[in-house]
Amino acid sequence: MTSEQVIIAIISGIGALLVAAIGWLGRRDETKASASETLINGQAARIDKLETRLDVIEAELRETRAELQAIQSHAGDLRDALRRALAWIAEALEHFSSPDTIAAPPAPDVDSWQALIDAPPRARNPPR
Repeated sequence: MTSEQVIIAIISGIGALLVAAIGWLGRRDETKASASETLINGQAARIDKLETRLDVIEAELRETRAELQAIQSHAGDLRDALRRALAWIAEALEHFSSPDTIAAPPAPDVDSWQALIDAPPRARNPPR
């Protein structure tokens, strides 16, 4: 081999190494991009699933708040009925203590009190 052929062989070898290195770097970048895309797609699917779950939880929370409002309203009605019953009892005791001077209290509306007691706003569902 002549020196020109050796120089050409060295230049060709260096060129082949450069082409191989560029090809390897390109494949490495493609692999990184593919891994990033897979990660992003997985994260997007997880976010979608979490958003759906959040929507369900928010709907259940709205339902629970409505139930709470109904229960609190019913509890307020029961407290009012209890106040009326206690007031009637106080009037009746006052009448029994001095029947000549104080008129008997009117009969209480026992049916409405019983209806309040017998009709809760809603039966609670068992926890899931």
